[in-house]
Amino acid sequence: MQNVCGWIAQAGTLAAHSRLSGVERADWLVVGAGITGLSAAHTLAQLHPQ
Repeated sequence: MQNVCGWIAQAGTLAAHSRLSGVERADWLVVGAGITGLSAAHTLAQLHPQ
């Protein structure tokens, strides 16, 4: 029996992305996709939909 994370098994092959170059600016940055990060992102999307 293999121990495979269900999220990884469903994700399949991840696309490769190049590194960012230059300077990026953002009004908000949410780090993490746990319940706290998702809740923060959801609340920000509701309060600041633009």
